[in-house]
Amino acid sequence: MPSPTPPARIGLIVLATVIIAALVSISLWPTHVDQALDIDPRFHRLVESCANVAFYLPLGILARICLPRVSGAVVIALGCLTSGCFELLQAVLPIDRTPAIIDVATNTVGVAIGWWVAGAVERDRRGD
Repeated sequence: MPSPTPPARIGLIVLATVIIAALVSISLWPTHVDQALDIDPRFHRLVESCANVAFYLPLGILARICLPRVSGAVVIALGCLTSGCFELLQAVLPIDRTPAIIDVATNTVGVAIGWWVAGAVERDRRGD
């Protein structure tokens, strides 16, 4: 992937800032983010897992664009580490959040899917 032009680079920096700010804000929100939603308890875990995947997917896309020389394995490991750190913070900070290892797993899947999708789009644009 060619290096982005200066205006595109600024756009990527702004986008990265927004994505990271959203990750921090939602991950460390003082109460359960889905508290106001009326989700059927039978489907709560499924809805939460899908939301976690969707929430971390942009991080994988952004990593693929901004770090084209970094392997997918490293990006996925960093996504897992990032998610694990947020879950640990939820456990130790005085906030009403429930850390869960399944959240780390689904967040990591989101990063992996995002990285893969960005690569597929890039290959399609090149005609590979």
